[in-house]
Amino acid sequence: MKNTNLKPIIPGVWGHVATNKTPEELKQGLKELETKLENLLAYWSNIRRDNA
Repeated sequence: MKNTNLKPIIPGVWGHVATNKTPEELKQGLKELETKLENLLAYWSNIRRDNA
């Protein structure tokens, strides 16, 4: 799978083709991304509740 049109959204996490990180580093990056998304979701849920 060699598609050079794909650009990594977050370097080192998306597209392991263009990274020299170890699988452990990639997993850690994904965990951090997941945490950020959960926090964002909680944040927007709270805003929607406050405005309801």
